[in-house]
Amino acid sequence: MPESETAPVVEPDVGTSQLCAYLNHFLGYFPSAPRKRFNVHQIEALDMDGWSDDERKLVVEEGRLQIERQQRDLEQVRTRAQFMVTTGLLLMVGVIAVHGWVVGDAVANVFWWVGAVLTTTAIFGLGAVSVSAKQLTAIDAALLTHSASPVLNDLAQGYARAVRMGEDTLATELTVLRFDVLLLLGGLALTGIGLLCI
Repeated sequence: MPESETAPVVEPDVGTSQLCAYLNHFLGYFPSAPRKRFNVHQIEALDMDGWSDDERKLVVEEGRLQIERQQRDLEQVRTRAQFMVTTGLLLMVGVIAVHGWVVGDAVANVFWWVGAVLTTTAIFGLGAVSVSAKQLTAIDAALLTHSASPVLNDLAQGYARAVRMGEDTLATELTVLRFDVLLLLGGLALTGIGLLCI
């Protein structure tokens, strides 16, 4: 098998909720911690025994293109998360700055605290998206040398399997990013409501 994984993976049950995946992504701060990912790419790679070499080369080429796109998309997710961490930290300074205004009002204070907790959770979540190892499979040339000749069949099978993990990882990271942005916006909205309650 010519693939090598870049991070440990725990295959979730088909029913893994988005909330569980979101909470699990905080393990991204710990490099060796297994992370769950959604199983969205349902298509299994089939055997290519009856295929010609040209057809297998086509699978390899398409697999390379898909993996390159997945890597670009994951890097864009990481860049967005890094930008949102910076933005979230600046907004958190504003949230902290208005705490003195809401301290005397119990209702406003409750809204402020809930908003501050949501904002802080979002910032830490976005940080985890930024620093966590992405679960991708790469074709390892050294492992490929252990394959029996002809190698092209193993290489094509490896790319077909690698694409699936990349799609699952990309879907998970986008979902987690969406949750973090919603938490950040929700926290800021609650802080604003707290200010309106004064």
